[in-house]
Amino acid sequence: MKTPNPLIESIRFLPEGQLLLKQYDKRDLPPYVVVDPNRGNAVTPLAIDARSSSRDGWYSTMDGKRLYGGREKLELFDIATGKSVGAVETGWVPGSGTLNARFAFDGNRVMQVRQQEATIHDIATGRLYRTLKPVANAAPRRISYKDDLRDGIFLKNPDFVLLIDQSGTGCVWNVRDEKVVLTQEGMGGLTAISTDGRRLFGATSQFGVTIWDVPEF
Repeated sequence: MKTPNPLIESIRFLPEGQLLLKQYDKRDLPPYVVVDPNRGNAVTPLAIDARSSSRDGWYSTMDGKRLYGGREKLELFDIATGKSVGAVETGWVPGSGTLNARFAFDGNRVMQVRQQEATIHDIATGRLYRTLKPVANAAPRRISYKDDLRDGIFLKNPDFVLLIDQSGTGCVWNVRDEKVVLTQEGMGGLTAISTDGRRLFGATSQFGVTIWDVPEF
């Protein structure tokens, strides 16, 4: 496959079969481009400033339509056009990386989970939408966790998220009113959700995987 620049630093496959190429910063060429074999190897330069490099790299959202990454802020780019579609700055922890960025199915919200809170931002405005703080001895509508939060994920309905603590206990939150609507123990650690939103997958300490049906919310 021919590329517009032979000085390629890295190549990554994207969900729709495209290639994300990182080029060396030489000859005034764009640092990142997307090559699409499905469209005759069409090349789309990404409007990513070389100075805004991501410590963890650039990753695709579940729907394969956007890339996200960044160091001091979380930036998003449309894969088809290469244009910026938003950035989250306020409240995003500098240097915390982007591997723990969790996106809603519709791509309009992003969540970051750290220790005793989960923050949810609106992508279009970059503003903070909700902060969920499951702190012990808080108001009755909050739930108490004995351990720090380990993971979190959006369910199919973006108004509901699953937060999991270090003991493997998972709680489904109604984001709008910040209430817990379901609690489930033994969900394990790192969690993934199926593309149709009907199954949850959790890794266990015994090198196994737990599979859970997701109720309708």
